[in-house]
Amino acid sequence: MDIKKYNTSPSFKRVYVASKEAEKLLKKADRAVKASNAKFLDTNIPEGHKKPLWSVLFEHISKRQKDNSNDIIIDVSKKNKQHLSVTIIDTKNVILNKWNVNPQPLIGKYNEVFPPTDFLTYSAYRNSLNPKTYGKSEFFNIIDKAEAIVNSLHEEFLKTLTGPKTHIKELPKNRAKKPKIKKYEHKFIPHTQRPFESLAEKLKKSAFKLFETKKAPKLQPKECSKLSRKAKKEAKRKAGI
Repeated sequence: MDIKKYNTSPSFKRVYVASKEAEKLLKKADRAVKASNAKFLDTNIPEGHKKPLWSVLFEHISKRQKDNSNDIIIDVSKKNKQHLSVTIIDTKNVILNKWNVNPQPLIGKYNEVFPPTDFLTYSAYRNSLNPKTYGKSEFFNIIDKAEAIVNSLHEEFLKTLTGPKTHIKELPKNRAKKPKIKKYEHKFIPHTQRPFESLAEKLKKSAFKLFETKKAPKLQPKECSKLSRKAKKEAKRKAGI
């Protein structure tokens, strides 16, 4: 489906009135709202205002939707030239929703503006006697629905985005290049680092071998010569004992 591009205008703000005929219908509706003293109920009027004026709503909705890539297009309805068509077009230029609505406000007595569902109730009879004039704008309600839809589309789009990755990198400093000096790699070599340890080990081993080879002499029994009793007596006798 070919869709007419409306955002070629430099003043495009995501809510666009596509034709002069549509602008005339909106201005006519604003004049009817200003001329009436009706109390508008069930209408999304911007905060701080009492009447549903398109000239006021357009400024508010343009500021709210300036970062939204989905469009709300307002044009004259093809079915009825006194009605407006409100169309939502997404970022892929596909029509999502479309409404035909009368921009003129509905003004009258309470029962005319808000017809009761049950005519036999006391509240309906009481409201029919109310002399005040009330009003509502179906066009404003449709714009409220359209804005809610484009807001949800924009929120879904933001969820798909990933945050920008930032890398902090310092710029190289312009310094004079110094000659690179090779660092001496300190290696642990036992026989050169501690030369006496190997010698001590050798001495211990040699002493252990000497201790093992040199055996202690065996103890031999003492040679004792015993004299016989006769020889002892003979010796004592000669000694004069």
